[in-house]
Amino acid sequence: MNFTKVTSIVTLTAGIVLFSACKKETVTPTTPIVYTPEQNKSNLQQNGLDAMKAMDEAKNLESVKNATYFTDLLSKSNPFEDGTPATLMPIKVMYALKNFKETGDQGAVYASLREAKSLDGDSTIDMAFNDVKGTYSWNKELNKWEKTAGNILVFQFPSNETKNTNNASFSIDFKAYTGTVYNEDLAGNTPEKVVAKLTVDNNVLVQFNFDATYNADGIPSNLEANLNIKPYNFNNKLTLSSSLVSHSFAFTHNTANIFAFGTSAKGNFTKAHLESLNDNTVSKVEDLTKIATSLNAYIQLMKVRLEGNADVNGLVNSITAKGGSDNMNKLDAVEVLNKNFTLKAFYTDNLVNIANTQFYVDKSQQNISVWNETTQEWEQQVTEEEDVNIRLVFEDGSKADLETYFGNGFEKLSDDLTTFLTDMETNYGSK
Repeated sequence: MNFTKVTSIVTLTAGIVLFSACKKETVTPTTPIVYTPEQNKSNLQQNGLDAMKAMDEAKNLESVKNATYFTDLLSKSNPFEDGTPATLMPIKVMYALKNFKETGDQGAVYASLREAKSLDGDSTIDMAFNDVKGTYSWNKELNKWEKTAGNILVFQFPSNETKNTNNASFSIDFKAYTGTVYNEDLAGNTPEKVVAKLTVDNNVLVQFNFDATYNADGIPSNLEANLNIKPYNFNNKLTLSSSLVSHSFAFTHNTANIFAFGTSAKGNFTKAHLESLNDNTVSKVEDLTKIATSLNAYIQLMKVRLEGNADVNGLVNSITAKGGSDNMNKLDAVEVLNKNFTLKAFYTDNLVNIANTQFYVDKSQQNISVWNETTQEWEQQVTEEEDVNIRLVFEDGSKADLETYFGNGFEKLSDDLTTFLTDMETNYGSK
């Protein structure tokens, strides 16, 4: 089975099908609610401000400050003889929290939740954990870690710079997957469960869990990483089955959404079907119908969600009529997307429509430096670049780029998703 076929279809979902059909929350307004375009714009602006406020409050939690101080101590003195702590998955998450505290960018935390790498110099995660496990206590006078033997990995340290005793700890427990692996390189390098806890004065303030299940071929059927910093939670999940490939990320506060993103593909992903296809299948959009029956995605900021309806067969037929995806220009792509996608933004609490969306060719000018062989000098030239973008279209016909109200969160997360799928393809792409 070539896992590349599975990852390619989800990459196409994220990269080509930006927003398509997804399940709505089952909320039915008791009385009709009508907002003017100006009210919708104002609500969108407030929605963005509320999201910024929620993220600012999260990055200033005392527990995040404790995590930041812990990473400062790791940077001051490396506790390991070989390798660096920042390459171990749960500790990488703590470094991401430090970055989150500085920038408020949840994308850094999201990226860390999809990491599962061993320490530098170790051939497997299992070997790495066995090499470093033990209890490391911070010696404040000597500014270094002191190790004693142990069966799990524990760091004991002051919770902040004013403390003189080691009243905080960060513990990591790791369980390796011992079943069938997809290829030999994954033996001992496939985690099944990881639990990490940041405890201060016997109170668990931060908990990280990574759980994985694998099918009979050793391919992960579920991967889930969850980071809880009460009352906030980060969750990253990938599901693979014979009929569904899905990925989602959610940043919540007391279960209420701050930012969420998801993409999925339904179709025939059985081993027999995938192996029956040519190796080049799903390298082009025209091949989607050979595997997928529906492509779904969404992005949600606080109570505003973007979604739509996609026609997979219509998409493929339209692209074929244009001579194939390799022969399409940007205007062709816009025409195909607008014909086969009905997209909209709406409020999740009352399902009232805010605006429809429209794909368009976005033109921008870039200044580039060009070497002039005659004058032997660099010259500045202006070039025009075209890209397919998406914008909101309000009821009065006014338009606004998606980035105006949603920022560049989708772009960051879709880039991270592509990286994640590349990692998966590297691990499971050949046998």
